[in-house]
Formats: sequence, C-alpha cells, structure tokens
Amino acid sequence: MGMISLKGEPNPRPDYWDDLVSGIKRAFRKRKLVKVLVLGGVDSGKSTLISFLVYRFLKERIGIGFLDLDIGQSTIGLPMTLNSLIASDEDELQVKLERGYPDLWEFVPSDSPRGVVQLFSLGMMNILSLTLRRLESRAMRQPYLMVVDTTGYVSTSEALYLKLMKIRAIRPDAIILIDKPDSSDNERRYLDLIFNYSERLKIYRFRIPRSPYVEPRDRLRRRAYRAGKFKYFFRRTLSLRISPDVLLPFPHPWLSYYPIQEVLMKLKSESFKGILVGIYSRYKFSGIGILRWDGENLLIELNPNSQERDLHLIPSNLVLANDYYTYKLKEVLIPSDETEEESEKRSQ
Repeated sequence: MGMISLKGEPNPRPDYWDDLVSGIKRAFRKRKLVKVLVLGGVDSGKSTLISFLVYRFLKERIGIGFLDLDIGQSTIGLPMTLNSLIASDEDELQVKLERGYPDLWEFVPSDSPRGVVQLFSLGMMNILSLTLRRLESRAMRQPYLMVVDTTGYVSTSEALYLKLMKIRAIRPDAIILIDKPDSSDNERRYLDLIFNYSERLKIYRFRIPRSPYVEPRDRLRRRAYRAGKFKYFFRRTLSLRISPDVLLPFPHPWLSYYPIQEVLMKLKSESFKGILVGIYSRYKFSGIGILRWDGENLLIELNPNSQERDLHLIPSNLVLANDYYTYKLKEVLIPSDETEEESEKRSQ
C-alpha cells in the first residue's frame, strides 16, 4: 500500500452511477469548475464512488481536483491529514500516483473530527482555499470537477454542524448522499436533515444506495488500513535528537488535564512505542513523525522528505503500537480505576 490508494474505475459497478455522471455533467453547462460534495456514513462506499468519478471524468477530458477530508481513512494521504490532488488528465494523475504524495496537505491531530471540530475546520478552510485557487486558475483552460470526500462521522449534533459548515464553506454545485442499509436511526435522521437543508440551496442533489459491490470493512480492517499507510510512509526514516521545547501544548480540550510532562513520562516508561506528531517547519506542515525515547534521549523519527530546520511538533492523540497499529493516547493516560467518561468530565 502507498500513500495514494486510488484503485481505478471500479468494475463491476451499479448502473445508476452512469446516471449520476449524466446528472453532474448538466452542471457544466453554466460553469467550468463544478464542485461535488459526497456524504455518507462509515463504509457507505464514498471512496469507491469517488475513484469511479475521478477516472470517468478524466476519460471525458475533464480535469479533476480531489479534496480528501477523511482524516480517518484517507484515500490520497495519511490518517490525520487533509489532502488535495489535482490532475488535468490520466497521464498527470499517473505521474502523481507514482510520486506517491498529494499536492497539498494539512494536519489534524486526531483520526476523527470528534472533539476537535475547530482544529479540523481551520485545516479544512486553509486547504480548501489553496485548492480552489489552483483549480480556478486551471479551469480557465479546461473544465474541472472538484470532488470532495468526507468522514463517516454523521451521527451526532456536532457531526451535523460540521457537515453543514462544509456545505457553506465549499458551496458545492451538487451533493451526493449515499444511504446504506445498516444505518442507525440517528445517522439516517441527520442525513435526512442535511439532504433537506441542501434543497434550499437550489443545487443538484443525488441520493443513492450504497453500491452492492462495496465490501464493508470492520473496525479491525480499518485499523489495518491506517497501519499500512503509516508503515509505507515510515519505510525510510531519519532520527533526530530533540529538546522538549519544540513540543507545542496538546491542542485537545479533553487532554488539558494531562500535562505534557506526564505524557513524556509515559513515553519514557515504555508504556507505548511512540506518539504520532505533526511536524512543522517555519509554521508550514511538512509531514508526520514519531516521537520516541531511546533510553537516554527524546527522538523524532521522520520521513526523509520532511523539513528538518526550525522544527515545531504538535502531538496527536494517537500512540503507536507494534507494526504501526495505533490507539488513543487517553487509553494509556486514564487511570485504570477511572472510566473514560469520568476522566473527560474532570478535564472539562
């Protein structure tokens, strides 16, 4: 597995996907840059549908801008990152697939927007602005489709707020909502609210069932997918000795109870293998690293493509287990006689 996991135009596929393409093409009658937002719960087949749209529209000589906002199961980047990729044709896409990196990326210190919506929104607005600027310039020469993938986080009021904010920020020309047969009542209710809200915007709306050819992934397979991404990214690394001074405070509200010294003590006691951190060089995100302790020194393990000068690190809420599997930092910080809910209440 590489950083980019676009798998080409899926086959077999449902016939109604071709009708979807025809519907999206209608939006090109009025503009040369068409924005499509894809919404759905976990394992609804959003990434599979987007892969189909990417390759189908490239065959139609329409350029593609893929904005990947799924920080848990990213298609074109690492977990905990927002990513975008732009290609004018299949040849340019192939070059970027071989390069193995997105054009732009932003860091969010979690693999879910839950509890970090403000940080997620900040990163989203930044990468959206930069991606649109590039697409608007390119769309002067040929038509472009910008397709936006989102997380499967849809079952809470916080998730509803985030989805509505995405609609207002992106201003899509079309929304595709994917239903799945095993949706919870909450999930279905919030998706109904989103779909009804979009009706007022007078844009193209499509509500389709999940493809029968999509194979749902359980939690273990999703964890294995994330582990594969990290394993690929860290296949070649550099290790640098660092000072704790380059660590910025934990940006999670629920982690304010835990001082960074306590986290470092846990790291030194080998409670886990390392902490995943965002690496910034002169305020620009340059990659994800692993904060480790070698028995004497604090080390940052990073990809050779990451910048090494003027480093600042933002710790995430993920720690590393064996073979690049991850789990939540709070699982090793919460005392054994205290529940997660009790800890979160105490930290508020």
